[in-house]
Amino acid sequence: MRQLAEVIHHSLRWTQPRLFERSYELQSGTDVVATLSFRSAFGSLATARSADGAWTFKRVGFWRAMATVRAEGEPGDLAVFEHNTWQSGGTLRLAGGRSILVTTNLWQSKIEFRMSDDEVLFRYKTEGFLRQEAELDVSPSLEGWAETPWLLPFGWYLVVMMHQDSSSAVIVP
Repeated sequence: MRQLAEVIHHSLRWTQPRLFERSYELQSGTDVVATLSFRSAFGSLATARSADGAWTFKRVGFWRAMATVRAEGEPGDLAVFEHNTWQSGGTLRLAGGRSILVTTNLWQSKIEFRMSDDEVLFRYKTEGFLRQEAELDVSPSLEGWAETPWLLPFGWYLVVMMHQDSSSAVIVP
C-alpha cells in the first residue's frame, strides 16, 4: 500500500468489494491505499488500515451519539465526532483543538468536511443501492495535515454509519 499523502491528489474511490460484508477499500486507480472493516455485521466498531498505520472507530451513546477515533491499541482519543440529530451532520473535534464541520444533503448523497470558514477539506459523493461506493474529492488545503491518514477513512466510516441509520429507520403510521 502507498501512503495516503502520495495519492490524495489522484482520483480516489471507496468501494465495497463483497456485497454482504462490511468491509471497504479506498482505491487510487487499481491500487488499494486504505481499508475499513467492521468487526461484526451490526456493531459500530471498525478498524481502518493504510500504509500510515491503523485506527479504530467506534460510535457510543444513544441520545447524544458520538464516534471516537483512536490509534489502534492506544487508550486516548485522537478525535471525537458529535452528531447533531436535528441537523444533517455534526462536528468533529480534533485532539489538537481544531474542529471540522460535517454536513450532508437531504439524500446523504454528498457529505462534506469543512472548516468553520466554509473551506471544504474533502467530500464524498455516494453511489449505489446494494453496494456502498463513493467518489472522494480532496482539497489541496488538506495537504500536510498529520490527521489525513485517519481522517479520510473516518469520514467514510461516518458515511457508512449514516447510511446504516437511514436504512434501518422505520416509519410507523
